[in-house]
Amino acid sequence: MNARTLVLSVMLSACTESPRQAQLARKTEPEAKSELNVQRAWPDSAPLGFSTRHRVCAGSKHSCFLNAKQKLSCWGSNVLGTIGNGTHGWNGKDEDRNLAAESVVVPFDAYNLPSLNSVACARGRTCVVTVAGGVWCWGAFGDDIVDTPQEQKLPSAVGQMVVGAHSCAAMDDKSLWCWGANAFGQLGIGTRADAKQPQRVEGLGEVTAVAVSESATCAIDTAKTVWCWGSNQVYELLDEGPDQTKPWRTSLRDAEEIAAGASHFCVKTTQKTINCWGNNFERQLGVEDSRGRQGPTAPAVGAKAASPFSMALGFSFSSVLTADGGVVSWGGNKLGQLGAPPSQVPTSVGVRSALNRVVEVAATTSHVCALKSDETVWCWGAGQDYQLGNGRAENSSVPVKVNLSAL
Repeated sequence: MNARTLVLSVMLSACTESPRQAQLARKTEPEAKSELNVQRAWPDSAPLGFSTRHRVCAGSKHSCFLNAKQKLSCWGSNVLGTIGNGTHGWNGKDEDRNLAAESVVVPFDAYNLPSLNSVACARGRTCVVTVAGGVWCWGAFGDDIVDTPQEQKLPSAVGQMVVGAHSCAAMDDKSLWCWGANAFGQLGIGTRADAKQPQRVEGLGEVTAVAVSESATCAIDTAKTVWCWGSNQVYELLDEGPDQTKPWRTSLRDAEEIAAGASHFCVKTTQKTINCWGNNFERQLGVEDSRGRQGPTAPAVGAKAASPFSMALGFSFSSVLTADGGVVSWGGNKLGQLGAPPSQVPTSVGVRSALNRVVEVAATTSHVCALKSDETVWCWGAGQDYQLGNGRAENSSVPVKVNLSAL
């Protein structure tokens, strides 16, 4: 059976900044593109896009890692049961917060779950995809908190899944199913009513990849065309028109990989370039001014981001894993999430972290985690809830090694 994929697109409504602040200034023509000369040179054996196996994830206040022996560990805030160890809660006193300062092994053996293949985190939730394509999740589900894994019923085996306030699953048969919050029509089912159970998205081609922002969804079909729906308040739909409750075919072609932040998207094209659109209030599109873009725009981050291998988008910043095993980021950096000293001034210039030989990177509200080829995990950025995994409740602008001794 083919490898399954679980891809993270984080919903970031917990962040104190609005993703749409002062950001409705529009630009009607696409920006000029720049060459990034993408090469798929690192690592040689790792596939891209739809078939990539995701083993590290970053939620708003927690993080997880699936090791080579299929043991899952998580760390950070457990107020909403995201650690998966059968506990949760917070009685309101800071010293009694339910936190995992270092990694905690999720007791999947006790739950009799099938073998795991991938993991993803969102704000208040963690999910895994099994080798057979099943999905199990725990954490916050509306007003309910479930602190042990619960199976998410889907019509067939999952190929790719994205998790957040609304979630979508691309099935092995290339159909797309979505559920959850739907105030902007982001489920693509023709209404704005929330859906507790997965609903099939009709009217688009066979889906090979999907990404969800705070209130919009974009997908790539087998013809490598990008489709989008949901909110269009800051050009999330590659257009200046109204919100869409059904899939809308954009003008963007030749896409092979897609990622989403809170209100911006990026794709990697078959021409080996990265193009981004949507919100740019913290320069997360990689261009100097703060205006949103309705057309695909190439990040002007220069040689530092040359040869992107894959992408990970946070609330108001963007990161790429480069072909030589480095991580380059740009955008907001108030908590050191770019891997540079914190600053109130965002940057469109790519900042390269101190890590090398990275094989996977995950981004979220304000922190980043990366998996290296030696099976170590390193995190940086926001750390007040121990989400960096080094046993300290403090931010770090340099990568810190996660304590995985429990594994």
